[in-house]
Amino acid sequence: MKKFLLITLSLLFILTVFGQKNEYKISLNSGLFSFGGQYPVKSTYINLNASPYSSGYTNNPYGTQNGICIGVSGTFKHLSKSDFITGFDFGFETLKSKVTIDQVYDSWSSLNYENATGKTFLNYHFLNLFPYIGHRLNYKEVTVDVIAGIDVGYIISADEKGDAVSESGTKYTTAVDRKTQNFDLRPRVQISADYNKFGVYVGYSYGFVNYIKGYYVSGSTGTPSTTCDSRLIRFGLTYKIK
Repeated sequence: MKKFLLITLSLLFILTVFGQKNEYKISLNSGLFSFGGQYPVKSTYINLNASPYSSGYTNNPYGTQNGICIGVSGTFKHLSKSDFITGFDFGFETLKSKVTIDQVYDSWSSLNYENATGKTFLNYHFLNLFPYIGHRLNYKEVTVDVIAGIDVGYIISADEKGDAVSESGTKYTTAVDRKTQNFDLRPRVQISADYNKFGVYVGYSYGFVNYIKGYYVSGSTGTPSTTCDSRLIRFGLTYKIK
């Protein structure tokens, strides 16, 4: 990991010094984040604590439903005479996945399972580096960049926030630390269009990292055959500083 980052940053430094044309941008980012694989689910239940009774934890917080993401980043882009692109984007982002709560489970009473209505969000806070290559297409005053690379995301923190209301009217909440990995690696493709200093983009990232590998989850230890990886549709606005 460290060697990959060092090589990437060294190449980009060389391009900055000896390059043909350099661009600098800031981006306001959003998107839709979810988990895929064998382990993530669309709906699950809350396991209740003995005390306080109104709290607990989500049995499986890794949701296949999309949550809204937000972030901000800065971009360096080098453009050669042949319109070949190299560059990187670095910033901070919060990614959220969603799972529906349809029951609460109380092992401390004879009621056990009770139907409920609610949701849990799994919130991730990332520092993200995106080195990339690509090609620029020119259409009069509009430029279109098609790029591909890999997100190297450092996970600062991860937590679940859930709430649900049972059929009897009782409210339940969850607040649990859910950090299991330090990094996520996500291959990413992206297309952007710019007019003067303003631009828009859309992209897609597919994660390599198994978020539950080596961790005890729902009665079984996460293994390579029990997969749980990230999926992210990105979109945002950019402004060219130079």
